[in-house]
Amino acid sequence: NDINHFAIQFDSTRMCNSIAAIRKSMKSERAAVSTSLGQLAASHAELLESIGNREHEMWRVKDMHQQRLEDLERDFNEQLQNLNAQLQYQTQYGASSGGG
Repeated sequence: NDINHFAIQFDSTRMCNSIAAIRKSMKSERAAVSTSLGQLAASHAELLESIGNREHEMWRVKDMHQQRLEDLERDFNEQLQNLNAQLQYQTQYGASSGGG
């Protein structure tokens, strides 16, 4: 009877030690997962910031190109008006007057 009691107590102690080891392991796993999630969140934030920066840069470049296009269009129209004026002048007063 004493031997059975000792065996049960030994099994019980062994089981408690196993449970303690499992708890410790779970705690460390939980900490590792928590750390990983933290790193993932940080990476996600960096990625979002990077996307935001690229998007901002894309719009900046688009605006710059749009402005350049408008400038070119304006210059083209001015040159066209100048050419029309010269053509009109030459048509009206003749090319023989030697003007430029």
